[in-house]
Amino acid sequence: MKQVKITVVDTTFNEKIAKRYGVPNLPECPSHKVGQVFISRSGVKPDGLCEEAWLSLEKYVFAMSRGAKTLWNHWVNSDNISINTCSDGFRPTVFLLETIDEGDEA
Repeated sequence: MKQVKITVVDTTFNEKIAKRYGVPNLPECPSHKVGQVFISRSGVKPDGLCEEAWLSLEKYVFAMSRGAKTLWNHWVNSDNISINTCSDGFRPTVFLLETIDEGDEA
């Protein structure tokens, strides 16, 4: 079984939607910062990864950890990656998922 490296590649903030539907002074994502890395072993949620993000990523991490390839073969440039976001409509965080071999965590 592969490990899946989960890297925060961007944090976004949908100001227009937040202004219309959010509470006043809604902050950007408080859970993740660009560059953070998490390792999922055996398709299990890594410590420190926000629960909402995990719910959005879990099915892809599970599939990739069990050898799935080309999840998005028409718009990513490698068989072993996936680009996904959490489901926070105000401030979605973008994650890069990569399959890695044991010991390739750095």
